[in-house]
Amino acid sequence: MKRALLCVLVLAVCMGLSAQQAQELKTIAIWPFQDNGIFEAAGIDEGELRQLYDEFSVHLANTGKVRVADRRDMDRMIREHDWQGGIWSDKNKTVEVAKSLNAHWLVTTKLVQRSNGIRVLVEFTDLNTTQLMGGATPRTVANVDALFDEMEIIILEAVRKSNNVRRDTGAK
Repeated sequence: MKRALLCVLVLAVCMGLSAQQAQELKTIAIWPFQDNGIFEAAGIDEGELRQLYDEFSVHLANTGKVRVADRRDMDRMIREHDWQGGIWSDKNKTVEVAKSLNAHWLVTTKLVQRSNGIRVLVEFTDLNTTQLMGGATPRTVANVDALFDEMEIIILEAVRKSNNVRRDTGAK
């Protein structure tokens, strides 16, 4: 009987710690890739781009360090507010959308075509302070296929190098 009570107590403590840990995770809003026409030039269609975005989101969520805001909610909100493509270049609108998704941080991915491949930069920005919190060291991949292949490595490095990725700033 004592063992059963002890097991129940240990289980309750572990469940409580898991719930607290989940509350401490930052919610991340992922902005569309800033690709400067790289995907179009490579013949990447909308479906493949969505797949890349989905893989990016899954890899980021699988780190266990963050929660990822649902892209469908972001798309719906942009449609409801009748915001056009300019939202991505308007910092105030960008922050407004991300905060309305209860995101703490914004993740941006910039891609630049270079003579030796595609340069990839992933950055995390705190939405409360608009302070750059870190990201992956810029990395060059050979082509779009290599970007798909190396996405998990790039994300793991970005999360590892971001400052205090689990500390909750209280932003809502």
